[in-house]
Amino acid sequence: MIRLVAALALVLLSALIAFAIVITRDAPVVGSGDAAATPQQPRGEAAAQSEAPEINLRLNGFAPGATPFVLTAGEPVLVELQLRHPDRRAKEPIRLEPPTGSWAERAKILVTDGQGTARDWRFVVTGTPSPGGLALKPAAVTTLVLRMDEDARAEIMPGSYKMIARLELGDGRGFRGTIESEAASVNIVAASGQVAGAALGRRQLLRVRDSLLRGDVARAETAAMEMQCAEPERPEGFIGMALVHEAKGERSRALFSVELAISCAVSRVDQAAQQDKPVSPREAGQKPPKMAPVEYYELLRRIERLPLETPNP
Repeated sequence: MIRLVAALALVLLSALIAFAIVITRDAPVVGSGDAAATPQQPRGEAAAQSEAPEINLRLNGFAPGATPFVLTAGEPVLVELQLRHPDRRAKEPIRLEPPTGSWAERAKILVTDGQGTARDWRFVVTGTPSPGGLALKPAAVTTLVLRMDEDARAEIMPGSYKMIARLELGDGRGFRGTIESEAASVNIVAASGQVAGAALGRRQLLRVRDSLLRGDVARAETAAMEMQCAEPERPEGFIGMALVHEAKGERSRALFSVELAISCAVSRVDQAAQQDKPVSPREAGQKPPKMAPVEYYELLRRIERLPLETPNP
């Protein structure tokens, strides 16, 4: 009799353990990928990715810093929206998949003025972003470039503004949510009569890049030539011409122009160093490193990867 009772108790205990295991497997674990079924995600659909991509904003080629961006009214405004995987060693990409349309259509640039009032700065996407979704790979950076047309730039009044890049995918089939970049402070100032030196170089290069992004190579070439005529010894004019030759597929001319730009930039660095600090006889044999802006070397490597030109018969 005792053995029979013990056997029955063992059977009952085994049944309770099995039932508990079934409950544990069915119940969602907090923080895991198995979310409980909701009206937005019925049971049986793939769970939305909880890992959010990183989003950064660059304005006219620069990242936000401690001081506000200073933009001249009426001049080009180019915004780069950069997306990265937060885990560089991850094995799976983050999927940015809206139910309809392209992922790029979900990117927005939000602008507010000094009083916090929303302002309508109209940007257009350049190039042809991939249709549909995007697989954001761990070791890659995806950049979406937006620009303003001239009529939109003309409507912006001088003042202080805040700019944020936002990606909205609350209904995405991969990552589901909304992410925003760090806010960038922007000061719009009225155009001045005379521009020279580095300020002129930045302005003309922006005009070159803006024209190329909208497919107007002739206008880009005019902006580059204006820089070369105004200040022939500054490197920006040669960089502008290198970009124009690159757009035309003229590899040899593009290489020649970017090498001239690097030479000009290095020469200016040497001159500045000599003016700031006299060189002693002992230091005369120790030449300072030849440094030009890193983007010049990046452009050089990019142009070197262009296909060789076919010689004319």
